[in-house]
Amino acid sequence: MFYVLYLLFPYKAYSYIRSRRNILRSLWLRNAFKACPNDAYFGKIGHIENPECISLGNGISFGDNFHLYAYMEGEKKPEIIIGNNCCFGADNHITSANRIVIGDHVLTGKRVTISDNNHGDTSNTTLKKAPLDRSVISKGPVIIGNNVWIAENATILSGVTIGDGAVIAAGSVVTKDVSAYNVVAGNPAKPIIK
Repeated sequence: MFYVLYLLFPYKAYSYIRSRRNILRSLWLRNAFKACPNDAYFGKIGHIENPECISLGNGISFGDNFHLYAYMEGEKKPEIIIGNNCCFGADNHITSANRIVIGDHVLTGKRVTISDNNHGDTSNTTLKKAPLDRSVISKGPVIIGNNVWIAENATILSGVTIGDGAVIAAGSVVTKDVSAYNVVAGNPAKPIIK
């Protein structure tokens, strides 16, 4: 059975059809963003919220099931700015209620989360509310420099600046600034090479 399907529909044909579908998706999405060049490439969409607050650079690509959230609450207008020639793996989540700036030539693995916000603080009154009833708060913007590699399953939290050329190891949770040309790992992430 599978052999017959393979003969009728070989993998090369499947790959060709899938790539054409992704190109059509990319053409369709470009006009939704605040800025998006003609060479942006989008895999299968997970979710995009308020794309008019998101600016994308040249040569950018997103893997399948990516999520881009610009969370607007009241008068606040969030901002996501992504530089040139960035490549985001599958299942990446980038969510902003404040400001996220990602430099040029940034590469991420799969399932990376970059967020400048969370649902409420840790006060007793806030914790008594359901998470969805809590106000979204931000400790500050997330700034990621140029030529940064963020490995699989890493999480970047609010108020963090990551310097140029830094490496964030797989599974790391970044809660503090990372200096340029440094390698960090762990939860919370700590330098392993300076």
